Amino acid sequence: MAGVFGMAWRLLRSLVRLARRVADVVWASEIAGARARRGDLTGMREAEAETHAARRTRDRAAGAALFWVSLLIAPAVLPWTRVLYAVLALVWVVPKRREVQHT
Repeated sequence: MAGVFGMAWRLLRSLVRLARRVADVVWASEIAGARARRGDLTGMREAEAETHAARRTRDRAAGAALFWVSLLIAPAVLPWTRVLYAVLALVWVVPKRREVQHT
């Protein structure tokens, strides 16, 4: 059970991170659109670069969420369920990777 809970906890965290990244993409796209409507070309380029970076981080967050979903489902469809969930219980002791905040 520890493996299942470990996977579910990491999946939940990655889904929350994905939701934040989607909001960042929407926000950056809106700013780029507003600057384009005002004719602020320099600001628009900066906002487009920020939108591109936000999309990259969103894609990474989606990949992480997909990874945790596959790790949660894989043992259920493979013949070594108990062994795999026991190995996945190590998720609780493996330190999580910290995100680097870009300013």
